[in-house]
Amino acid sequence: MTRDEHEWLTDVDGVLADTAKPVVKEVNRRWGSQLRWQDINSWNWIGEQIEQLTKSKVEGEEATQVWFDPDILFLANPVEGAVEAAYDLMEMGYRLWAATSRLPNARESTIEWLRKYFPFLPQNRIYMRYPGVEDVVSSNDIKLAAVGMVGANLYTEDDPRAVDYVVKGWPGLGLTIAMFNRGWNQILTPEQAYLETYRVRGWKNVVARVRAK
Repeated sequence: MTRDEHEWLTDVDGVLADTAKPVVKEVNRRWGSQLRWQDINSWNWIGEQIEQLTKSKVEGEEATQVWFDPDILFLANPVEGAVEAAYDLMEMGYRLWAATSRLPNARESTIEWLRKYFPFLPQNRIYMRYPGVEDVVSSNDIKLAAVGMVGANLYTEDDPRAVDYVVKGWPGLGLTIAMFNRGWNQILTPEQAYLETYRVRGWKNVVARVRAK
């Protein structure tokens, strides 16, 4: 197998970047809370916890916004095993692309973070929304479009909504899909139950799944 024979598209947060930890740390610093990233069970959990703590919906909304702070996102370490897995997959002929639902305000920070930890990923292989299209192009749309444009063979993600959107948007594409097991994707709707077959515990499982094909 030669290098770059296959295309691999990955999400960033929760898959490459372990962003939950610095986000929770910053929220605890600002609000004096004692939240644990291990307890996150939905995208809205942090905001809900701070709203309960402060009895203020406004405070809860402000806490949720920490997820979108580019300076905080930049503090994330890579998810355990992500860098090593990237090299393993490249050795197996996979070329890395990234698609993230982050907002345009985090564009430069995201590119710089990826350059720091994944220096083999060029900027022209990073898909993000540009200013002015956030309300037109959804986070799922950016993933769906990226899968099609790169002709992905492998897709790594942690958001079941995005996985479901891609699977239904590209039926019969033959994608190998790995959905990372996270606290925020434990509860699936009946229509999403089939996604359990894509669930993986970590990057070693992804590499093993690809090798087994």
